[in-house]
Amino acid sequence: MKQRLHIGLIALGPALLALVLYARTAGFDFVNFDDNNYFYDNPHVTSGLTMENIRWAFEIHGPSMWVPLTWLSHQTAVQLFGIEPGPHHLINALLHAANAALLFLLVRRWSGKTSAALIAAALFAVHPIHSESVAWITERKDVLAGFFCFLTLLAYDRYARRPHLFSYIAVLCGTLLANMAKPLAVTLPCLMLLLDFWPYDRRRPFRILLEKVPLFAIVAFSAWMTTRCQLSIHAIGSSTDFPLGGRLANSAVAYATYLSKLAYPADLAVFYPYPDHHSHPVLIASILLLVLITVWALRRLRTAPWNLVGWCWFLGALVPMIGIVQAGSQAMADRYLYLPAVGFYLIVAMLWAQSRFCRGASVIIVLLLMVGNISQTAVWKNSRSLFAHALAVTENNYLAHNNYGLTFRTEGDLETARREFEASIAANPDYAEGHNNLGITLAELGDFTGAMQHLGRLSDATALYNLGTALLQNDQASMAEHWLLNALDIDPDNPDILYNIGCALQAQLRYTEAIAAFDSVLSQITNHVGAGVNRNYCRHQLDEAWRMHEEGNRLREAGRLIEAEAAYRQALSINPRLAEAYNNLGVVLGMTGRHGEALDCFNNALHIAPDYPDARTNAAQARQVLITPGS
Repeated sequence: MKQRLHIGLIALGPALLALVLYARTAGFDFVNFDDNNYFYDNPHVTSGLTMENIRWAFEIHGPSMWVPLTWLSHQTAVQLFGIEPGPHHLINALLHAANAALLFLLVRRWSGKTSAALIAAALFAVHPIHSESVAWITERKDVLAGFFCFLTLLAYDRYARRPHLFSYIAVLCGTLLANMAKPLAVTLPCLMLLLDFWPYDRRRPFRILLEKVPLFAIVAFSAWMTTRCQLSIHAIGSSTDFPLGGRLANSAVAYATYLSKLAYPADLAVFYPYPDHHSHPVLIASILLLVLITVWALRRLRTAPWNLVGWCWFLGALVPMIGIVQAGSQAMADRYLYLPAVGFYLIVAMLWAQSRFCRGASVIIVLLLMVGNISQTAVWKNSRSLFAHALAVTENNYLAHNNYGLTFRTEGDLETARREFEASIAANPDYAEGHNNLGITLAELGDFTGAMQHLGRLSDATALYNLGTALLQNDQASMAEHWLLNALDIDPDNPDILYNIGCALQAQLRYTEAIAAFDSVLSQITNHVGAGVNRNYCRHQLDEAWRMHEEGNRLREAGRLIEAEAAYRQALSINPRLAEAYNNLGVVLGMTGRHGEALDCFNNALHIAPDYPDARTNAAQARQVLITPGS
């Protein structure tokens, strides 16, 4: 009992290190890279834990993969703490701290060495490369999946040492939960096979393979669901965009680059652009490095089997994210190392634990990594610092230029935003998002011709919608209506497009048509606040215009023609589409001898309502008066 308490207290060490480093993220903001889709612009998250949102969490949709448990964690956190970013950053930090403690327990169970376990867990807790997974709210899926992966491996440790039905059920449940948090856990059964070799030394291959069949079924289901999600949003790159030879070359270079960043975590960035090609010396050097480490691990297999296990862990856990099947447009990503890096830490920890000098040096290295972590985590404070850093440490980073530009556009600095968007498409002329944002910004600056050069080339509903929205925000309601209607032709019944069409019609004082558009929105989203409020306003304006029209009729019948004229004109100032008001204003003008103005009013009434019989009769009479001599 005392020993367990002692081990538990030691496990708190790496957890506290993680908390010390990441607690300050409670003061960080959201970032404009996926946090909108995963959180603050996602109504299925911001409305909290409801039955509808729970059902949605398990469905096939974007923004990336099938992660129902992660969605549920976000929804629950919103239900408890609201939508301010601070508590959600802290949840990530707490999960990472728990993972560091769990990793300590695992490595100690595997190696029997407390010092090795402490080194591995400390490296995991403080390494700057994990800042992305912890300080980015979107990457809740990393730390949550890691939590269930480590719990599952602890359950498997118990099962492998003393097989029992309850332990096996715990392994099955843990594997399912880990994969529901993020499909990085699809490699869990393979990692268990590695552990069967060392440290468990299980020598019944048929049994250990047979017991993995249900686990492989779980991960196959997770992979299938994720593939469906990514296909639904066209996130998987085609062989035309990413040829197989290029993907294999990039995978080899990415493996070597990951190793270099684990050994020396410099120039870490939120996005690494996919290269056009890798130079032959870089590719050859990368392959040679991987081969040499593999040979080294094999040659030490008898005396140090953990080296091969750790190396295969690193290689194997990265397979789903290494880019053989390209998802997204990045060459690599720091967050992908959250689980694979454990293999690297295991090798390093076992090597260092063998000598007192290395154990002492590890303290210095952990302190240096903590300094690096403080610097790297600070990058995630907000969108501006995140993408300014990415631009400083990478080249031709079109996404960083684009998202950096978004921060300036949000702040109202449109000229700086424009320059960043121009830099984005200069780095990648085919980057649709860059053209889209540059087009919107040019429209906001009043350069509608330039806006169309960029938005027009996209020819999709979103681009046309964005142009229409920008025109609407710049008081160009008629032009906005035109482009929004074009967007609606491509994407019929889209409530966002319909709503903005209603707003454009409302801005043109075409209230009846606007009400029809808002009704279409409300038929799809009954609680759409904007549509409801604007519909009520349009209805009020129509009623007010009709009231003034009726007041004009009363004044006209009382012979108070000047006041009647004023009432009709006020009705038309409220609703220029009120044909009856034009007709009756024309009558008053005719009664005061202003037959030319009267005819204009009757023609306006007929323009609005071509089948209006009174206006047609009155117009004919006015024309007759005007052409009659002496009139």
